[in-house]
Amino acid sequence: MRISGLVVALLLVLGACSSGTEECSPAQTTSNAGEAQLETTDQFEAWSLWFTDIPANQPVRIPQWDEVKVVWSVTGQGDFTVAVKHSNGTVIDPLFGPQPHDGSNWDAPGDEWGTGWAFTVEGCWTFTVTRGSEVATLSVEVVS
Repeated sequence: MRISGLVVALLLVLGACSSGTEECSPAQTTSNAGEAQLETTDQFEAWSLWFTDIPANQPVRIPQWDEVKVVWSVTGQGDFTVAVKHSNGTVIDPLFGPQPHDGSNWDAPGDEWGTGWAFTVEGCWTFTVTRGSEVATLSVEVVS
């Protein structure tokens, strides 16, 4: 009886660990390497361009601790903001920006802003971009 009780306890612990595994569905890049569209409403478009090695048609995965520049192209009117939050609740501030990004040759709709980020924690991070009353989101996976 002692061994079977130990086995049951061990299985419960292992089950608790595996049920805590984080699921992340990072955005996919387009046919242009490093470019990913954010989830938005029908009347609003938002795009991201990642200045790191992300191949075309692949999930957006960012190396932990790397400093990454991201340019955002967003339609609409009003103030622009961007925030990022880890699935565990961690929030980080950008290293820089958002700064208006003029003189670009990136062919994406809307106005552009540049930001810089360094992700301290592995896992799933969700960006929330706002312009006026419009909101868009994009998830990325940070890997070691």
